[in-house]
Formats: sequence, C-alpha cells, structure tokens
Amino acid sequence: MNSMLDIIISFIIAGMIILIVVQVDTSVKASSIFILQDLQTEGNLKLVSDILNWEMRKIGHCLFRPEKSITFADSSHIKFSYNKNPRAVLGVHNSDSTHIEYIVNAQDLNTPNPRDKKFVRKVNGQNHDGYSLGLTRLRLQYYNQHGVEFPAPVVPDSLRKITTIRVTLQMESKEPFKGEYSRFMYIMRITPKNLLGT
Repeated sequence: MNSMLDIIISFIIAGMIILIVVQVDTSVKASSIFILQDLQTEGNLKLVSDILNWEMRKIGHCLFRPEKSITFADSSHIKFSYNKNPRAVLGVHNSDSTHIEYIVNAQDLNTPNPRDKKFVRKVNGQNHDGYSLGLTRLRLQYYNQHGVEFPAPVVPDSLRKITTIRVTLQMESKEPFKGEYSRFMYIMRITPKNLLGT
C-alpha cells in the first residue's frame, strides 16, 4: 500500500515539475518575441531619425541664398533643398541642388497596426509610395533664432526665418503580440548651421 502511495505522489510531483518547465518555456518564448519586436521597432526608429538628422542638418548647404532653402513647412510635411557641390555657392555647377520632401501619409494598409502611417521621402520630386516602418507620428515644429515657435503651416513670409526644427518621432511595432504593440518615441532638435545667418 505504501509503495502505491509513493508512486502516486511521485507522479504528482513529476506532473508539477513538467507543468513548471512548460510554463517557464512559454514565458521565455513570449519574452523573446517581445524583445525581437522591440529591437525591430527601435531599429526602424534609429533608421528614420538618422535619415532626418543627416539630411535636415544640410538644409541650405552651399546654396547662394540658404534662407530660401525651406519652401514648405507643416507639422508633418517639409520641403527643403541643399547643394552637394561646395563650389555651387560661387555659382559654379549650381545644378547639383538636391530637393528633399518628407511627408507622412494616411494609414499604412500594409501592416495590421491601425495607427501606422506611410513615411514618404521624395528626392528631386520623384514619386515614391513610402516606407512601411511602423511610424505612427511625425511632428515637426519650427522656431526662429529667438526660440519662438511658428504656427504650422508656416506662412511663406516666415519660412526664411526658420533656424531650428524640433522633430518628434513615434514608432510602434507593425504587428501586435498578445494585443500589444511595442512603442518608442524620440525627440530631437536640429539647427542647420546654414540657416543661422539668416
């Protein structure tokens, strides 16, 4: 009788140990998925912030009239230009001017996240469908040299007075895990040195 009781108790203990191992395995897999989602979302955020930072710092670079380099400025849409050729400021090879336009379009239908928007980067007016990166918010704020913010959209007379741009990016994972999206936010202030003298 005691041996039968020992066998039953050992089966119960073995069953509990198996349940604990299965639970730990499930938790580890869930954590791995969350971490992978976070890494992908954070990588997309870094990509977009690096592109914006790199190109926006060059606004007005080597242009004869850098104060005219921003041609449109709204809260989620900007058009600007810079020149790749340093001799262009002297009037030599002035055709190297690069025109950049950033737009955040309506909902991105390529991902299940209802808040995703398309990030469109146009170079020299070329049409582009946009990138599906999990961008849910791009907010651009414009300031003059005294730190006073211009209301968006910035009126044409005030475009030449912009010296600083504050960029707010919010990214979410493209797909949910257990009904939740990974979310990251990044804020940066960009002061193109070519606009400081305007």
